[in-house]
Amino acid sequence: MRFRAITLDARQDELEKTERFWIEGFGYRRARLSGPFVVLSHDLPDWPEIILQRVDEAKSAKSPVHIDIESPNVDADAALLKNLGGHKLRDVFERGRRWLVLGDPAGNELCLVTERDDDLRRPQPVSRSTTRLVNAKPQV
Repeated sequence: MRFRAITLDARQDELEKTERFWIEGFGYRRARLSGPFVVLSHDLPDWPEIILQRVDEAKSAKSPVHIDIESPNVDADAALLKNLGGHKLRDVFERGRRWLVLGDPAGNELCLVTERDDDLRRPQPVSRSTTRLVNAKPQV
């Protein structure tokens, strides 16, 4: 088995802004369009595809699933994502780490998380761009 994709809902009026959020915020690129789906892929092999699914209904409740993305600088990365249409939902401090809960333009939740100490042993990631979060690492 292989973890391949995360599918996120977005209404038609949210779709373009949500796509831009993931492209400019995290370095994704549009791979293809297929019916009601916009498929985004990443050049880094450990990152799953993001599939934006066009839906008619508005989000009515908190989703039980969200994405955790580690960040070397939560505040700077949050500022970038807010400029791209993201919004802060809450700040959580748990187990010695900060979890900043954000919503993307369509209301899908994600957490920017401070890096764990054991990650200092991992290889150095691609250098950070000022326009996207390429240092972030998805938590799956």
